[in-house]
Amino acid sequence: MATEANPTHSTDDSPRSRSRWILGPARDLVLFLATPVLVLPLGILVSGQVSGERILFWVLAFGALGHHLPGVLRAYGDRELFRRFRWRFVLVPLVLVPVCGMFFFDQLVGMKLVVLVWGVWHFLMQTYGFARIYDAKSGGGDGARGGWTGGCASVGLVPRFCIVLAGWVNFSGWHTRRVCR
Repeated sequence: MATEANPTHSTDDSPRSRSRWILGPARDLVLFLATPVLVLPLGILVSGQVSGERILFWVLAFGALGHHLPGVLRAYGDRELFRRFRWRFVLVPLVLVPVCGMFFFDQLVGMKLVVLVWGVWHFLMQTYGFARIYDAKSGGGDGARGGWTGGCASVGLVPRFCIVLAGWVNFSGWHTRRVCR
């Protein structure tokens, strides 16, 4: 009995057969790499016409939906992923929602620091994740070592970025200053 090659499965793993792009060169450039360059001029142009509150409303309404909805669908819709992180996906919202509510209603400002640290960490992890995807697609890097060193770099960078972004440190002389007056 003769065996046939499966026409839908290619065994060619040459560098030409593997793409270094996630979606393709043009889509990767527009959706991942050049987005800040494309959005920033639009934001500057609109800021002269519309109030900051209105811009924030639309960014939160559409940007947050487009950012959070896919994450929620993946976290709670992917059975294997949910099974793997079940306690995290169930307990964290049950703890975080009442804590955020308490901070909001009691007008405690500590949550702003938590949001700042989370935002910086989240940004760095997303950027590092994209870098690892492109690195893996181009055949570079050691996965185990890359994850460990990247994690250590991120742990070191998060506090520094949070301090700088919060305005606690002066770039020119690294002298501390008071934020609240």
